[in-house]
Amino acid sequence: MYETLHYALAPYYLYIKMVHLPAAFLWFFSVMLGYSYYLVPVMQAWRRDSSDPGLTLMRNWVFERFDQGVVIEHVAYPLVMISGILLFIAG
Repeated sequence: MYETLHYALAPYYLYIKMVHLPAAFLWFFSVMLGYSYYLVPVMQAWRRDSSDPGLTLMRNWVFERFDQGVVIEHVAYPLVMISGILLFIAG
């Protein structure tokens, strides 16, 4: 069974990799960059002065933008997993 899949997928190795690599970058960078450059600084500023209504609005806005970025992560992660398994079989 494994050898049959290997021979069936081997000609498409580069095409599978062409899906895998961009999906892996999207998965990794969509959450990491949004978390470290947007969410953490706003949360630190809000914790310093949580009574400021402007910082509270900014915190809520950043949370919503971060949630929209996580949607990209939720689409990219299954692509990474499926294409990774296919690359393993084809390789």
